[in-house]
Amino acid sequence: MLGVNTNTAAAHTYNALRINAKSMEDSMLRLSTGRRLNSAADDPGSVVISSELEKAWRAERQGIQNAVDGISMLQTLSTAGESIRTLLHRMRELAVMASTSTYTADDHLTLDLEYNLLGNEWTRIASNTKFNKMALMSTEQPAFNINLGGSGDVEIRIKNWSPDHFHAADGSAVTGATSTSTANNGGEAFNFTRVGGVSNSHIQSVADAGTALADIDKALEGVSQELAKYGAYINRLRFYIDGATDISTTLENSQSKIVDTDYSVESTNLAKTQIVSQAATAILAQANQAPQVVLALLK
Repeated sequence: MLGVNTNTAAAHTYNALRINAKSMEDSMLRLSTGRRLNSAADDPGSVVISSELEKAWRAERQGIQNAVDGISMLQTLSTAGESIRTLLHRMRELAVMASTSTYTADDHLTLDLEYNLLGNEWTRIASNTKFNKMALMSTEQPAFNINLGGSGDVEIRIKNWSPDHFHAADGSAVTGATSTSTANNGGEAFNFTRVGGVSNSHIQSVADAGTALADIDKALEGVSQELAKYGAYINRLRFYIDGATDISTTLENSQSKIVDTDYSVESTNLAKTQIVSQAATAILAQANQAPQVVLALLK
């Protein structure tokens, strides 16, 4: 049937051209953005999966950073703790020297001077060692929680490294001090503040040196245990970082397969739609000429 009011061929060709143009536009957008999913309408189901995958790998990445920060904190404490342990070994040597009666009273005063200075340095290290402006060694810390990407926490408790800190029950003093008494059994808090040329913790006599030895031995035991604990925490966090790095990489790669453009596919599709567009445009022009046949019949 020949008519002029309805050009079915042109209408079909135009619709095909419109669909092809939309496909070409989508390919251009995907190639220019590098993303297959540029809106939820592109693939609603994949958008949901992609969001869950991104949430998971971002959490793992932040957990890794939290663990790195935790390791940095523990390494800071460990470095300062090692300095204190070295210092305590020297203080013990002085106490052992002062425990023998072959030294005169003046000799004991000379030994005690270095002993006292080292004690004050211990106090300074504990007071001045900070991480992110937090004085972690000179205060009794509640449990530190390091969040591992939302999948759990590592709880770290840091003992008080100050030589004068003690607690009767909770074991919060790294020295193991439970009192300020001077009983010769170890576990007493240190006090290096001198009054009248002598402090409560001193080695100015053989008897006092013996008391100091017991306290230093107890302190060295506590310091070594605390440093070992820090090392265990560091190893735990490092293992988490290794595993979480693999997991986050896998999750991100899985998301990439969903949301990223496959350039080989899209470049092929763009070439195809461009060819189809040229062909459809030519056919549409011909279809629009078809009604003119009616004029030939009317002549």
